[in-house]
Amino acid sequence: DAAAAVAAAEAAAATQAAASAGGAGVIVAPTSPQLRRIVLISGFESFNVKLYKKVAVSLAKRCPGVELVVFSERDIESDRERVAAALDSAEVFFGSLLFDFDQVEWLQA
Repeated sequence: DAAAAVAAAEAAAATQAAASAGGAGVIVAPTSPQLRRIVLISGFESFNVKLYKKVAVSLAKRCPGVELVVFSERDIESDRERVAAALDSAEVFFGSLLFDFDQVEWLQA
């Protein structure tokens, strides 16, 4: 869920900040200076896409190194190249209630 994604990103940012400040006992995996991208494709509950996009804006403000890119299942058909490009550069993918067989097959490919 979107709130969990924000919480996880905030926790990661806090851990990184503690490590940078010399926090004792904090183990942080090496990170690259590039943007961390999360892609979320909302299926059956596409009515929540506006909410997820608000979360993406909030996340960008709270964690500048993390980007949440939100699509609906309809974007898989109407804007496939953009969805594919986002997925290619994503470190995390959330798929929620995706039922269309062809779309799921495309995502697995």
